[in-house]
Amino acid sequence: MDFLTNLSPWHWWALAVLLLALELIAPSSLFLWPAVAAGIVGIVLWFQPHIGLLAQILVFAILAAAALIALRIKPWRKAEDSGGKPVLLNRRTAQYPGRRATVVDGFRNGRGEVEIDDTRWQAEALDGSDIEAGVSVKIQEVDGNLLKVARLS
Repeated sequence: MDFLTNLSPWHWWALAVLLLALELIAPSSLFLWPAVAAGIVGIVLWFQPHIGLLAQILVFAILAAAALIALRIKPWRKAEDSGGKPVLLNRRTAQYPGRRATVVDGFRNGRGEVEIDDTRWQAEALDGSDIEAGVSVKIQEVDGNLLKVARLS
């Protein structure tokens, strides 16, 4: 037990490396912040070698708990991740209103295909008109995978 009473900065840095290795095995950010806390305790102990074991463990526990709580609460991340805009990942067509597309196959009875971002999509003219191939249109609305378009003037 003499080992526990004489912890050096290297012990804390070894714990930090071990926790980082666990983070690599099970990536969840759960082990990352305690690893950072252990590294910080090692740095503190490097400059203040007289700190006792209880104080070291207390600093580690406070830093690790604060980091984990901040990670779970993260009120700032929601706005930071999406920039305040709705997240449209995996909702590709929801990103298209307002963009231009090119008619690939001429519209018949108000329906045809348009190409946007190298992908063909079923489209419908809002006014029900037939549009010739090669004409540029603007995507006005989206209904599922159907793009509703209007001819550009």
